Amino acid sequence: MTVDPSDNSVATAEMSAFEQISDKILALQAALSEQLPSYEGLLHVIHRSLAQQPETVHFLSDEQIGVICAGLSKKTGVVLSAKDKKITNKSLKGITANDL
Repeated sequence: MTVDPSDNSVATAEMSAFEQISDKILALQAALSEQLPSYEGLLHVIHRSLAQQPETVHFLSDEQIGVICAGLSKKTGVVLSAKDKKITNKSLKGITANDL
């Protein structure tokens, strides 16, 4: 039996797990840029989805990971930065108060 496309032109397809997570990450990016309080709920949903299906993590782009990290940074107040140069303990033997 064939279906006339003019009668039934709407076809629904279920989104894959990766597509669902990508959609949530886009919503998180919008919530962060607009300073919406809903970003915490989106972070929770993304975390649970990635924990249930860890194989989808490999498909995330650097930009998507950056959005998740930005949300986590805002929620926790922790800022990630590059490692500073190694501080050496030079002797201050020849330095006077005038040098400081």
